[in-house]
Amino acid sequence: MRAALPPLELSPAWHPRDDADPAHQWLRSRIRDSVRAVLERDDTPTHVRLHRSAT
Repeated sequence: MRAALPPLELSPAWHPRDDADPAHQWLRSRIRDSVRAVLERDDTPTHVRLHRSAT
């Protein structure tokens, strides 16, 4: 039995100097894609907002 959970907000943060770093961009995209893939497999309605933090 699954319990209803409140929406989850993910807020990754990194140093501004890493914003344009190709390796860091690649890593962030892999993390984002992995989270989306996991959420798409789950049949439970989930509200997750991914947003970028500049801190």
